[in-house]
Amino acid sequence: MWASASFVGVLIIIGLPLWWKTTEVYRVSLPYDKISSFDTLSHSITTELTVLANDEATAAEIVGLIENEFKDSDVIKLKISKQVISQQLHSTLNSVADEHEAVEEVAAVFDLDQHNSFYVVQRKPLFQDTWLAGERIMFFRDAKASRTVVQALKRVVYQTSVLEGAKSETADVARQTRFPPGGGYHIVLSVVHPRPDALKVELDAGEAVEDYIGSFVDELSVLHNFTLKSQWLHLLDFDFQAKQVFLLFSIIFRFSI
Repeated sequence: MWASASFVGVLIIIGLPLWWKTTEVYRVSLPYDKISSFDTLSHSITTELTVLANDEATAAEIVGLIENEFKDSDVIKLKISKQVISQQLHSTLNSVADEHEAVEEVAAVFDLDQHNSFYVVQRKPLFQDTWLAGERIMFFRDAKASRTVVQALKRVVYQTSVLEGAKSETADVARQTRFPPGGGYHIVLSVVHPRPDALKVELDAGEAVEDYIGSFVDELSVLHNFTLKSQWLHLLDFDFQAKQVFLLFSIIFRFSI
């Protein structure tokens, strides 16, 4: 009886406080005042943009318009510089066959792999006002394309509306339809051809996926695993009325992904 009583006494006097101490949750008081002070700070992204034009007047006009459009932005702060293209690069850009070769020529002179930088380069032989490449570069034809350049920078390159929506208390449409998180994604390019007997279409779907999507997902390969696929769908009713949109490109290829 005395042995049982001593065991219970040791359990209550020593065991219970020891268990209480070893299982307690360590709580640290948060500096709420300092956290609240962050609301008054300016949260913005600073990035560099370089305008390369054939002459000083064109470069100044493009730079002035971009500065005017982004001067009131709370999310994007641009450090803009301008430069006149050298005569050698100017001749090369006018002589190469397509825009992909032009990107390689610019990359040989400027470091396109540098993070937090973007290049707007003038190139006369363009079929549209602007052409946006995937290597931190955009080509424009002349000073008349300045409006299109600004719209492409705001809507496609920097996506200021999405960033401003991320700062707001209410989520915008872009945030509501954002991709769900996952370890990998399958991206399928479906080419719909309702009547192969009436129209012969020659398109390498696999090459189109690599050209238009491959370079983009390569930049995101460090975050997710992407699998690119393509398929042809014949004799399938496709009730769709196509329309032309003249914003960035004069021709819009519509694919069902």
